[in-house]
Amino acid sequence: MLAEAAIVKVSNPLPIINLVLDGLTSENSKRAYGKALNDFITWYQREPTTGLTKATVQQYRTLLQNSGVAPSTVNLRLSAIRKLAQEAADNGLVDQSMASSISRVKGVKSQGVRAGNWLTKEQAQDLLDIPDCKTIKGLRDRAILAVFLGAGLRRSEVSSLSFDHIQQREGRWVFVDLIGKGNRIRTIPIPSWVKSAIDEWVNAAGISAPGLIFRPIHKAIFPALGICAISSRSETDICQTCPQGRFWIRSNPIIAWSCKHKNNGALSGYNTGLDGCAL
Repeated sequence: MLAEAAIVKVSNPLPIINLVLDGLTSENSKRAYGKALNDFITWYQREPTTGLTKATVQQYRTLLQNSGVAPSTVNLRLSAIRKLAQEAADNGLVDQSMASSISRVKGVKSQGVRAGNWLTKEQAQDLLDIPDCKTIKGLRDRAILAVFLGAGLRRSEVSSLSFDHIQQREGRWVFVDLIGKGNRIRTIPIPSWVKSAIDEWVNAAGISAPGLIFRPIHKAIFPALGICAISSRSETDICQTCPQGRFWIRSNPIIAWSCKHKNNGALSGYNTGLDGCAL
């Protein structure tokens, strides 16, 4: 049997990392776990450790905590390391008892929920007013920001939003059967001002079903990275006057007010407060 250190003391750790990533189905999880394991292995190869042991993982956890890493991030990285140890044991690289001991490394407790940075109704309106609505591109960008603000979709969801997702249920417009993180399916109500913004973009661009709602002006594809670029430009502009500092409109599901709201009830309440936004 190989020594415990062998699974990380290698010149090319990619095959070892792939043991973990190949067992995941979500691209978001693969990306997060890949970065976590790269960081861990880089640290491990640099530090004088005694092998991949419970003590080593606890030492790394303490380092992360002392570096000011958020508890949720620490716990995510520990989950990746636990899975690495288990996959190594399943493939005969370490003893099962060693993997079991690493699986018992405790995570970091987090008390309460962060409030995040909130925007006022006026600041949200300022954000919507940034794109130049005299152009087709400006109408598209404003519609994208409206979906971020009013529906709280992630950028990957916005980039894959199609006409089939917009339907009426009990007299109101909704995004139906959205597939989000972890392949979770959900339905999100569409505020009237968001629907108006989408309609203005669609009519000006002359596009119709079937197909994606948000499309590039000149290129053939419009990935989530393009959505990120639009939100980043607008975010930078609005942050110049935002007293709370930087906020996030990229990927978390409640953009304008707090990235920590996770239920549709809270989202619906704030949507109601934005009904007066002018488009």
